Amino acid sequence: MRHSSRLVSLLFTAITCIVTGCQKPDADSFRVGVILSLTGPAAAYGQDNLQGLQLAERILNSKGGIGGKRMKLEVEDSGGDPSQAVLLAKRFASDPGVLGILGPTRTGEMVAVARILPVLKIPVMSVGSTGDWPAAEGKFNDWTFRSTRVDSYLVGPLLQVARDKFAVRSLGIVYTANDDWSVSVLKIYEKEAQRLNLKIVAKESQMTGDTDRSAQLTKIAAQKPDALVINTLASDAPSIASQARQMGITARFLGTAGFTNPTTWKLAAPGTLDGALVADNFFAGSTRPAVKIFVDAYRDQFKSPPPAYSAYAYDGLMLMADAIRRANADGRASRGSVRTALASTSNFDGVLGSLTYHGSGDAEKEPIILIISRGSYERIAGGGL
Repeated sequence: MRHSSRLVSLLFTAITCIVTGCQKPDADSFRVGVILSLTGPAAAYGQDNLQGLQLAERILNSKGGIGGKRMKLEVEDSGGDPSQAVLLAKRFASDPGVLGILGPTRTGEMVAVARILPVLKIPVMSVGSTGDWPAAEGKFNDWTFRSTRVDSYLVGPLLQVARDKFAVRSLGIVYTANDDWSVSVLKIYEKEAQRLNLKIVAKESQMTGDTDRSAQLTKIAAQKPDALVINTLASDAPSIASQARQMGITARFLGTAGFTNPTTWKLAAPGTLDGALVADNFFAGSTRPAVKIFVDAYRDQFKSPPPAYSAYAYDGLMLMADAIRRANADGRASRGSVRTALASTSNFDGVLGSLTYHGSGDAEKEPIILIISRGSYERIAGGGL
């Protein structure tokens, strides 16, 4: 029976390797799996993630890689689907040559993947998810990290600046009912509005990809809010803003992820987004050397200014590479040692600031409040320069 069980086990392993492409560790490179939303409603973010990773990979390898070994990224598209992200995470975890995973892009995907990491035992650094994990029914564990900004810590400063600097006292909110990130962040807006004595006078939902929000905006217009929070993806937010202006809503726009991708601003009529307040942890106009190096390199490679999600991904790979370097001090980097190195990261000079992890989860970051003016960002409050 023991021989029979061992034969079955070996057969299962062989089949798994045929299906997933198991490989032995590469002697010439450090391999990292990448799960991004390159298609689907969050494709704009995933594509920005990809460019940030490509830039970081090029810079790392141009400087000799890590201890003479190249960084090698293996990119897969999840389409923003949590079930697909889980399958890809399992596939990467089944390959002993993959030391860690970067991604997924979306909060719902990351929460789904995080649930199985204690079993897979592979470190994951999300480069896109920004939602509130507890509200999305997820939690951090020892294998789970994020390089991104976190809306939980941005919404309060955003609303406070709107109140104190722009006399906002009442809010209308548009959110996406079938999006985990939007629903989780809505709860943060509600909590912070109450804390700051701001009145939510209207709260309306839409669905991803909706093109006509006239019914929702009509209800909001009737309440005449001082500001309209557009808590949707960048594929929807600019067009919602444009429709709001067309319907006579003059409220100042507020948001986070909906306005972090300038390439989608063209979905709104010219000038529509001027005056919108946006909370983030990345500002391309920062004078910090780490930011300037990143911005100049990005412009040189992609001929455009870098969007926020490229910065998140760039820092994510640089953090992973730094952890691999420290874990490989004895020439025996493993998933466990990389995880331990990530967890002990302290005062890492990243594009998003001086980054420190306390075991797992999110690095500490300072909020930056931006205003859109004439098609670009200006910094009006916050730290992180």
